[in-house]
Amino acid sequence: MHAVHSRAVCTQQRVAAVPAHVARPAAASRQVVARTSNVPLHQLNHDSTSRADTGGEGRCPFLQALRAPPMVQMSWLKRVQLQIFAPAEFQAHVLRDRGQDTVVQAPRQAGFSSFFMPATGELVKALLGEEASGNITQGLAEKGGFRAFGTLLGEDSLLVVKDPARHAYLRGLLQPAFSADAVAAYLPDIEALVSRHLQAWQGAGREGVKAHAALKALTFDFILQIVMGRSIPEQQLQRLGELFSALTSGLLAWPYLDLPFTAWHKALAAQAELCSFFLQGCAEARQQLAGGLAVPGVLGRLVAAADEQGNRLTDQEIAHNLLLVLFAGHDTSSTTLTRALANLQDHPRVMQRLREEQAAVQQRRGGAISADALRDMRYADAVVRETLRRDPVVGALARV
Repeated sequence: MHAVHSRAVCTQQRVAAVPAHVARPAAASRQVVARTSNVPLHQLNHDSTSRADTGGEGRCPFLQALRAPPMVQMSWLKRVQLQIFAPAEFQAHVLRDRGQDTVVQAPRQAGFSSFFMPATGELVKALLGEEASGNITQGLAEKGGFRAFGTLLGEDSLLVVKDPARHAYLRGLLQPAFSADAVAAYLPDIEALVSRHLQAWQGAGREGVKAHAALKALTFDFILQIVMGRSIPEQQLQRLGELFSALTSGLLAWPYLDLPFTAWHKALAAQAELCSFFLQGCAEARQQLAGGLAVPGVLGRLVAAADEQGNRLTDQEIAHNLLLVLFAGHDTSSTTLTRALANLQDHPRVMQRLREEQAAVQQRRGGAISADALRDMRYADAVVRETLRRDPVVGALARV
């Protein structure tokens, strides 16, 4: 596994122009030069770094072209502690005082595969950019403890699918539902939902609300409503929340024993019930489409999606990837929003400038949220980006 830690992605470095030999490593993999120790190109002991021209599955042209990176110098115990509990600190430690080195290598150890860590914006862009060409995918399901992701998120989840062609096929059918135009169509529902939650917070009076708990409730409601294109009854929403908590608890339920009293067993049952919820939604959406009715939300766009050959997503493919949307978007969004509020409280001048921008945008665009209004919120966008830079919610991004 080759991990790209989020600090490398979120430094918001300005890269004036990514050189062609870096931007297109697949087309000219042997021209890619990383600034590492002056040692010859070597063949690493990983299946995924075999030569690209052998035609095998899972080849990584980008990594083939790198010179041998220096190995992390750290005791195995400290590596485990930092990688699990403080990934940002781990990255900062191993990349400190590296000089011109732009990639480091962490050795294989219990619970972790060996991986490489690029340390510059150019290399991160080159690596992540390879997903578009299908040369690099996430493919986590077959790596150690990450097999739990494959089981709980489903074999058709983009986080799990490793075959480049299939990954590209699924991505091509899924992406339009999350395009800028699609999001603009969701804005009225988003505004109504957020307004409802804000009114409930105001109703708490002097007692106030606990930000993280309230934002977790908001983002969970938000994702499900925008995905399904309808409001979810409170009792059902609570049940789905309990199922989701059981599922996420199972991701770390090593040794993954399927026995009635284990967290893994409960996670498997939760996954089945959540998938059943999404599958039922798919069936209802297809009935509406067959009757000539429009189906709102992300689900409506997914069941109607078709490629140039007329291929459509199956209900299982939709269900597994909606589960991924819920998994990837819930805690990440609620935690980032919580950190944004904390940062704004600590920086009143930023808060004041943010309010001034909002007042100016409302004066120009009116009170309703629109795509044009969002484009005018440049300072708000900067606040969000700075929050992600200061407090990255994801410890690492891994690609194989």
